[in-house]
Amino acid sequence: MRQMIPTLVLGIAGLAAACSSCSGGDDQPGDASTDTDSDTDTDTDSDTDTGTDTDTDTDSDTDTDTDTDSDSDTETDTELELPSYCQLMSPVNSLDFGWTGRFAMDNDHLVWRWIDVDDQSVLMARTLSTGEQWELLRDPYPEVINRPSIHGDNVCFDRYSDTVLDIYRIGLSDIEETLIASSEYTEAECAGGENGVLYQIGGEDYYGGLRYTDYSTSDMVSIGEAPGTIVNDIMFDGVRWVVYTEYVGATEEYIYKFDLSNTAAGVQPVDPANIQVEGADVHEPTQSLIAGASISGVTDNIDLVRWDLETNERTVLLSADWDQLLPDTSGFAVMYLDSNPAGEHWFAEFQCDVKVMDLETGVIRTVMPLDAYFGSAIWSHWVAVNNYGHWGDSIILCDLEEGGIMDSEGHIIPEGSDPDAGVDGGK
Repeated sequence: MRQMIPTLVLGIAGLAAACSSCSGGDDQPGDASTDTDSDTDTDTDSDTDTGTDTDTDTDSDTDTDTDTDSDSDTETDTELELPSYCQLMSPVNSLDFGWTGRFAMDNDHLVWRWIDVDDQSVLMARTLSTGEQWELLRDPYPEVINRPSIHGDNVCFDRYSDTVLDIYRIGLSDIEETLIASSEYTEAECAGGENGVLYQIGGEDYYGGLRYTDYSTSDMVSIGEAPGTIVNDIMFDGVRWVVYTEYVGATEEYIYKFDLSNTAAGVQPVDPANIQVEGADVHEPTQSLIAGASISGVTDNIDLVRWDLETNERTVLLSADWDQLLPDTSGFAVMYLDSNPAGEHWFAEFQCDVKVMDLETGVIRTVMPLDAYFGSAIWSHWVAVNNYGHWGDSIILCDLEEGGIMDSEGHIIPEGSDPDAGVDGGK
């Protein structure tokens, strides 16, 4: 399971079956059955059964029985509550490829796609600081807007129609989109940049790698384009660094980089090791790649690993039990999913905490409690994540400053500290 299932591997038929969580929509944490018995019997059964049953039904009937069954049931249902500094985004439904996590937030804005009545595909934008949101585009089926990505004021997306996926761009204040890429190959999974867009290409017998197209000149740069290339994760800082992972055979995965400011250098390896990558982001301030990565003999399962993109120097940023994966970065902070509290691998049930870590101080805080999460995104003091558990297939948006998790300088505040006296000495 990947944060973004490559369209090139799934194929067109896989688009309809894929989802933002790839899990049953009726799954809920805790007890899923609720008695609705409304009888008013008054029996006073006082049996002292000491069985250790684990029935966690939350019987909500209104009967007045005084059953004093003293079984030693030690399992309790804990009702999850949305933190006061978080909110459920709306409208949101049928996300599928409507949420791109780390590519979905930038420049005080968030973008996503939802499905309205009559299968109309709606591309939405929201200003994070004000809460204002609006429709950018609305397409009737069979056209479907997929994988919206934002950088600055530019939003890119791929549109599925009649087995063809093409790449488009629209500005936050525009009323019409512009076709960016259309060819004999299928384009998919774009990542927007300051002056252009990065996207995958592929075809029935051709998994061609990546292309970058300049918005103003339409000039195209080919990146690692060759028969047999199967790209998995793609990362882009929007200006200079293109980083991607490539499958070689069924079990090998390698990391490569491409410098748009020095295209003559071509594609370069980042690390010679066979590395399983589960989400990654280019941290712009340090020009480094931060990934959820599994490296035999180096990491404990999936850990947070950093590579300096200038020197390729590797550092294990965070190592803990089980899995730490799907990171996104902004300023001093890295957001990630941590399955350690679940005591199992993330792939088992996708159970994890949503956490943030300060890259300078190492302080870690929990943003959302244990549940099923996907697609992480952070920009400034805003965090967003796709929940597929207690709150259904939803997008949850959290304000870390409001929650006392981040100070006004962008540093993570230690648990129990005065929010006005964080590492920056107060706001």
